Amino acid sequence: MKIPKPGAVANTLNQIYNNPGDPDMGWFFYNDEDPLTGKTNGSRGHTKGVLCFDLKTNTAFWLIHSAPKFSPKGKYSYPENATQNAQTFLCITLKDANTARDIAAQMYVAQQPNVYLASKKPASLPSTDPRALLINNKITPSSDAYANAINFQSKAGKAFKSIAKNKNWDKNNNDDFYNNLLGPILGETLNVESWEHGEEPGPWQTDKIHKIVAMKLVNLAPLGINPSYTWSEENDHAKLAISDRVEKIQFICVGDINFTKTMEKRSGGTVAFIDNDLWKSIS
Repeated sequence: MKIPKPGAVANTLNQIYNNPGDPDMGWFFYNDEDPLTGKTNGSRGHTKGVLCFDLKTNTAFWLIHSAPKFSPKGKYSYPENATQNAQTFLCITLKDANTARDIAAQMYVAQQPNVYLASKKPASLPSTDPRALLINNKITPSSDAYANAINFQSKAGKAFKSIAKNKNWDKNNNDDFYNNLLGPILGETLNVESWEHGEEPGPWQTDKIHKIVAMKLVNLAPLGINPSYTWSEENDHAKLAISDRVEKIQFICVGDINFTKTMEKRSGGTVAFIDNDLWKSIS
């Protein structure tokens, strides 16, 4: 497969690559599969993305993705290894820089990202601000179990909910992110598409009414794509969940965690939102 040409993701990240010394801009790249060392940090969150904010213009964005060993240092490129499987990308232009602070506060305790590349701390940013702590690759020293959900908005006013848990949340070694946290918060049966190279936690949510249904095959033919593509979950590195067709509210969730038992001991989460046109395409 050819490596994708630069597009929306490249243009977004070039705001960082083209302004590496901007004193008002703070940012950090995180990935448990470090592109600089080539090593995987299993003690930090199973989470990948970029959080960027500009204090002068009061703007920010959050990119959540599933691509291993991405993003690189210096200039944009897309790793060849990330083209071998399906991936998910969600980029949100945040309401303001304070929204990035709220997201960072959750990350510090819940997602616990492995930050491998970051800006200098903007001079006006307090060293205790969660954005500053993550820029310096700091996470909470606490080993307490933790999970929560925060609501935030995009610049255009669209509503999102970030739902996350830390690796200590599963105290009894039987709490799955989808069955015991995401599903109950949304109150729906969900279809999950993820990297399922491992034992599944089982279909039943906490209420024993709703289920988590693992997607086993993706087929793009109904979208009218020609030539079309199909692939099985063995070749799918996405972290995607959508409401089942029987549900009245149709959520889309893009995040970090796979639907496998090994994820019970990893930090991470997902971002849920409503977009009926996108849900119809995915469904």
